[in-house]
Amino acid sequence: MDIPSTPPYTNRPSSIPGEPLGHSSTMTMNIDVASPPPPTSTPGWEPPTPAGPLPRPSRQRARFGAGVLVGMAVTVAALGGFVVGQDSSTPVASPTKSTAVPALPVSVSTGSIGDLVEAARPSVVSVRQEVTQTGPLGTSQGQAAGTGFVLSADGYIVTNNHVIADGDSPVVTFADGTSEPATIVAGDPSRDLAVLRVDRADLVPLAVGDSDELRLGDQLIAVDDQSNYPAEALELPNELSGFEPNVEAIAALEPDLVLIGGDFTGLGAQLDELGVAWWDGPAALTLDDSYRQIAELGDATGNSEAADALVKEMQAGVEEIVLAAPEPAEPLSIYHELDPTLYSADSTTFIGELYSLLGLQNIADRAEGDSGGFPQLNPEFIVSADPDVIFLADTKCCAETAETVAARPGWDAIAAVRNGNVFEMDDDVASRWGPRVVEYLRIVSGAVQQAAG
Repeated sequence: MDIPSTPPYTNRPSSIPGEPLGHSSTMTMNIDVASPPPPTSTPGWEPPTPAGPLPRPSRQRARFGAGVLVGMAVTVAALGGFVVGQDSSTPVASPTKSTAVPALPVSVSTGSIGDLVEAARPSVVSVRQEVTQTGPLGTSQGQAAGTGFVLSADGYIVTNNHVIADGDSPVVTFADGTSEPATIVAGDPSRDLAVLRVDRADLVPLAVGDSDELRLGDQLIAVDDQSNYPAEALELPNELSGFEPNVEAIAALEPDLVLIGGDFTGLGAQLDELGVAWWDGPAALTLDDSYRQIAELGDATGNSEAADALVKEMQAGVEEIVLAAPEPAEPLSIYHELDPTLYSADSTTFIGELYSLLGLQNIADRAEGDSGGFPQLNPEFIVSADPDVIFLADTKCCAETAETVAARPGWDAIAAVRNGNVFEMDDDVASRWGPRVVEYLRIVSGAVQQAAG
């Protein structure tokens, strides 16, 4: 799950749909639901039947966005926005803890995230794979690593396909510290899922749940009109404006806590006058800002353990991607487009830091003047800079595509256009600094691999 927050690109026009630029944005906390089991790429094999749909292993797909939240979700993942929360007087059932008896599935029934994490721990594994990589500088040995979970007591493990795709000898490490070699039973690159098997019959499987029974959380009572992820968030009241928050409308919901994603309208002061608690998470400038805000938000909502676990998962994901990133013989140059008027983001911004982590050279860094990290470039500058890769973060708001970029006067001479390296990104993921930044970084790494050839 994650909470939406859109960075305040104050130099950009505020009329771009879907982004409350220069306004007090709001956030929603929401929960991703489990996906049904994907088809296997290995004919003739079927895994043991789980208790419910097969979830993706240990990678929460979440993001920030603008939006008002009334109430708290059961799990907390991000920042930004304003939230209105209420305490529920209805008792919440505590999760059933796993026992010491081998092969009993770990229960993940409704309860606090800290309890769920503790209960699931015996079923969570790490997977590593020795790989040989060949690049411009020759051949080198490396290691792919990821996480997974125990699917059945007799040794079946689910992990991400990309972890084991480049080798044939994965090793699985269990919660008790023991390790076992594994064989690859099946893999599906399109879903990024794989099934392994180890020679064990005493494992503790994770009880997978029924996505039809998942809900946003008893304390979450409303979101604003900018909170659009996941789709379940829109099942809540969502008429509150994320551009011009109405304090009277928020107060009418009798919130215990309002979460603000950059207080540019003085909403916090108005809430103070009404005696309503609030928390503000302004636009993150760095990954560390994002991690810190997630931790703060966890503290503010009583979900400290879940927030800390999420931060660690994000950090591990970023580290994994950076270590596995391709290293072109010459650093690639990139242009990140925020809108068709050619606003961009340089390396001092949050999104710019992600590009820097992969060794990319940002042409916006050459822009003169103090733009607050978001310079407006001109077409001649971009054409002359000749970026190797173009990332379009204006596909949803403004319908920009690789084709519309190629049709711009003179842009067909740009290397990125000539070589087919114009990538259409998701505006929401690119503009919000929640857990889905890991997903964004992975997509960028894949684009770099393609551009490096």
